[in-house]
Amino acid sequence: MGNVQETWRERREQILRAAMDVLVNDGASSLTIRSVAKAAGVDPALIYHYFSSKADLLQEVTYIPLEVEAELADPSRDLMWKLSIFDRPSAALWITALMICMVDARERGAEQFGHLLDLLLPNGDRAKRTMVVGLLFERHLLHSAACEDAALRRYTDLVEAV
Repeated sequence: MGNVQETWRERREQILRAAMDVLVNDGASSLTIRSVAKAAGVDPALIYHYFSSKADLLQEVTYIPLEVEAELADPSRDLMWKLSIFDRPSAALWITALMICMVDARERGAEQFGHLLDLLLPNGDRAKRTMVVGLLFERHLLHSAACEDAALRRYTDLVEAV
């Protein structure tokens, strides 16, 4: 059995995953403390033990997970490798939630998305960044088959060539 700190962290992560699920499935306008509590299977009052408000919860949802940030910061990795991180279920859920948050709740997520682009393309100019934004939105929000496997490689090669 884990200690109290591990249990606290696990419960907090459970609530954050539930908030991401609500964002991805229903949009930011549907994200309420009650909807997150229902998705997490907890009492709504418990959420306030971990997050001071809906705004605080939404802000936490947009933060780049530490393990993802560490991997993206590796300068020896190319864009294709970095983008493949988002094929992992937890990272895919986070990037999708971040983008939905940016679309639905314009004031949230823009700073973290800018930081994400800096990690993906440390020396990228506006054209490259714009291409990657399009790729991320098409791949993770639209679930386009055109952004799968070999097509993704061609797309990242094109971004690198610009």
